[in-house]
Amino acid sequence: MRSYWRLFKVMVITLVYTSYAALRVRLRPEAERPALQAYHQMIGSQLLCRAVRFRVSMQGVPPVDKPMLYVCNHLSALDPILLGSQAPVAFAGKAELNTWPFFGWVCRTYGMLFVDRTRRTSTTTFVKQVQEKLKAGVSVLVFPEGTTGWGDVVQAFKTGSFEAVAGREDGAALPLFLDVTAVDNQPTEREKGRRVFSHNEEAFMEHCLRLFGLKNADIQVRVGEPVLADGRNRKELARLTHQAVNALGGLALAEADIATADERG
Repeated sequence: MRSYWRLFKVMVITLVYTSYAALRVRLRPEAERPALQAYHQMIGSQLLCRAVRFRVSMQGVPPVDKPMLYVCNHLSALDPILLGSQAPVAFAGKAELNTWPFFGWVCRTYGMLFVDRTRRTSTTTFVKQVQEKLKAGVSVLVFPEGTTGWGDVVQAFKTGSFEAVAGREDGAALPLFLDVTAVDNQPTEREKGRRVFSHNEEAFMEHCLRLFGLKNADIQVRVGEPVLADGRNRKELARLTHQAVNALGGLALAEADIATADERG
């Protein structure tokens, strides 16, 4: 019963707040919209986390002097909301989300960047979109693993998104690590907590309902030092950022993971 009640609350909050945000964004000049979308997305994410009793904290402070490519490990379908509650960012998501009823409208309202990982030609368009967001002063959050994992390792990064900042004098990737420190008021071994949130073997709605059924959860976002992009190509930047994300999670870097996946997406 708890899961369905929280699902109802999430849907109502999303509908009401997104309608409000859409109106506010529409009334502002074009140049101001990306930052306003990111701001409203952060507030909306905070409201949703509160509704399902997910307590999210941030260890460390992201630099505020310039926008960056935020790079994080990926556990669950709710990761964007958890991370988005802590900073005003633009999300990158799979292209099929744009076609989903209701969710597609929500994603477009908050300025999500859609990427079709099945088409290599879409990478160029996606990179340009990321660069436009950064130019507008908005950081972009990506999950370069390309899929969720169990949390015991950070899978090799796909390098396509790093092309947006690679080699740029003012470019940087900010490593983040999403961790689960307590579930139902009980501190948990972090690997076990990550497995609770993992989305590996469930349908989307089944996954969300299971997480909404938890009494509460404590999630920590650890912030690393920016990896500067100047003089580095996308492969080197992805490799260094992958190492930094692993270090934030206290995870051993497997030999097979040292070389990142040479795939665009």
